Amino acid sequence: MSGKISKFGENVIYMKRIPTILLLFTIILATSCGKDKANNFTIACLSDTEPFGYYDASGKLTGFEVELINAIAVNQDINIKLKPMVFENILSELQRKHPKVDGAISLITWTAARRTYYEFSFPYMASGIAVALSSTNSKDVSSIEDMSGMKVALKSGTYIEEYALAESEQTGFTVIPYSTSEEAFGAVSSGAADAVMEEYPLIVYKMGKSTAFKLAYTGNQNQMLSLAMKVGAKSSLIDIFNVGLQNLKADGTYDSILHKYFPSF
Repeated sequence: MSGKISKFGENVIYMKRIPTILLLFTIILATSCGKDKANNFTIACLSDTEPFGYYDASGKLTGFEVELINAIAVNQDINIKLKPMVFENILSELQRKHPKVDGAISLITWTAARRTYYEFSFPYMASGIAVALSSTNSKDVSSIEDMSGMKVALKSGTYIEEYALAESEQTGFTVIPYSTSEEAFGAVSSGAADAVMEEYPLIVYKMGKSTAFKLAYTGNQNQMLSLAMKVGAKSSLIDIFNVGLQNLKADGTYDSILHKYFPSF
């Protein structure tokens, strides 16, 4: 017999190699997809609340929270897709069995009650309740009790609304909820409301952009804004965010973004 392998034999050997090659390709592809999935996140954000998340004059989505999460993505070498949503829809989306977003950075305040539904990152900004009046309003409001008889505009679906509704029963002011902060501020400008109750940083920003409003009252300033995700979700998002936030604070990037939108902070 000849020592040469027949053409048929060569085909057999070649065919035996194909499954091995396919297996290796499958393993590489699966590993790559798994890595991609682990490094890709969809993040809900606001697009109607300047300066946290909004569209600028050119139509670009920008803002403090938008720039912050994008900077963390670069620092941590992850890919994010921002999904602008209405605030109330963001909170309800995170409670779904299978949310369409991995997390949210959208003026979400850490509260004990919300821990039932959400997990929170390290805080990226301190906040608290504040009240603003029209600059032409001469009423002296230095406490919540001074708001008796007033019409108070605010954004619906927030912890501030919960607080205002509870206080209104005792103090005697009327709560007028709006879908967005802009509408709430607009109600004061138009005279439809006497005051707006909002996050302290938002009111400070408004006062810096317009002389139409003045700060009337500030409540507890120990509230914290954090990235949130569905409680129990198997995701490394919060750990990634926390490390990225610490890095940005250490290298000065965080302060640069913060002072761009809040020069007085």
